[in-house]
Amino acid sequence: MSKLLNRLDREISFHREKNMDNYALFFEQIKAELIKAHDDTKRIDFLADESQHIANVQLPTEIVIRNLTSLRDAIDEAMRESKQDEQ
Repeated sequence: MSKLLNRLDREISFHREKNMDNYALFFEQIKAELIKAHDDTKRIDFLADESQHIANVQLPTEIVIRNLTSLRDAIDEAMRESKQDEQ
């Protein structure tokens, strides 16, 4: 992750030096989205860590039973069911 962020920083600097602000802004937006996605990954990793005992996620029992090995898969299934319910 840090290598990618460093590369984006170099791209931003390069485009700023060349007065190519639109490109620099584009790379800044990519960097911001990447950081947000990485932060979300860390949050899910924390929730999925079986060794932590201070946080939990509430999902329908039947979904949890079908996805005992993966919190992410359980969340994905719950999201799919939620979308189907909305239609």
